[in-house]
Order: sequence, then structure tokens, then C-alpha cells
Amino acid sequence: MLAWLLTLHVLGLCLWTAGVFGAGRVLIDQARLGPQGAPLGPSARRLLLASAHPGMTLAMITGAAALAQNPGYYFHEGWMHAKLACAFLAAAATVVLTVLARKLQRPEGAPSARSVVVWRGVFMGALLASLVLVFVKPV
Repeated sequence: MLAWLLTLHVLGLCLWTAGVFGAGRVLIDQARLGPQGAPLGPSARRLLLASAHPGMTLAMITGAAALAQNPGYYFHEGWMHAKLACAFLAAAATVVLTVLARKLQRPEGAPSARSVVVWRGVFMGALLASLVLVFVKPV
């Protein structure tokens, strides 16, 4: 059972990452083009809602189910606490990027390309830190 949960967890992570990376690129292009450019905001929002959010949900549910299989082991490992913090930071970055995608659809108050780059970087940093923690288990 645990092997299936972890397989689905990795699948969710792949969907989540693909959605955020794709949408992040589209959001950066839209922010740089400004309101006079082609409307790319809806495409980014679709990527987030069709790939990143379902992937995030799948990763979170299967991760919680895997933790429930053996909580005594996982919750006594320092690396797991750090990994959970990284997962919640990545989830927060995904939500912020979704809000930025919605704001880009309106001409007034559109976010800058820099803000999109920063939040995409937060997601990437949390993802990389999470991968290092899982494979190296340094803590």
C-alpha cells in the first residue's frame, strides 16, 4: 500500500511542478508584455487550475496518507519536519501565483514580472530543498 501511495505522491508532484513551471513562464511573459500584449493570463490560470492544483492536492493527500501509515517513524525524523515546511511553502507559492494570474487578467493593478519571478523562485527553492531532504535525509 505504501508503494502505491508514494507512486501517486510522485505523480502528483510531477503534475504540480509542471503546472507551476508552465504557468510561471506564461505569467512572466504576460507581465513583461503588459496590457497591450496578447492576453496570456487565462492560459496561465488554466495551467494552474488544471495541472498544478490537482497535482498539489494529490501530492498532499497521498503524502498525508503515507504519513498516517507510519507516523511514529516519520514524525521523529527531523528531515520530515523540514520537508513538510517546504511542502507548505510550495503550496503557498502556488496559491500566490494563482492570485497573480487572476490579477493579470485586469489591466489595473497588474503584478510586475519581478513578483512572478520571485514567487516562482520560492516554489523552485522549496521543491529543490524538499528533494534534497528526501534523498539525503541530512537532519
